[in-house]
Amino acid sequence: MDCGLILIDFDENDLERIKNITGFDWGRFYAFNLDKNKFNKVGLKLIVTVRKVKDDELSPCTTMGPGYPW
Repeated sequence: MDCGLILIDFDENDLERIKNITGFDWGRFYAFNLDKNKFNKVGLKLIVTVRKVKDDELSPCTTMGPGYPW
């Protein structure tokens, strides 16, 4: 909500792999560069490519809502 990015909740079965890639022990992440008009629907199942975020992809948020890793 705060950063204007879609949030993705990963399946429980994927959490160990997500942690190995990102270094975060989280199941919810901001989705960078995901079309909000096509993919902003609760319950939608996606196949995504996961990688560490690059420094030039980060942008500040106002911290008015909960914070999640990218």
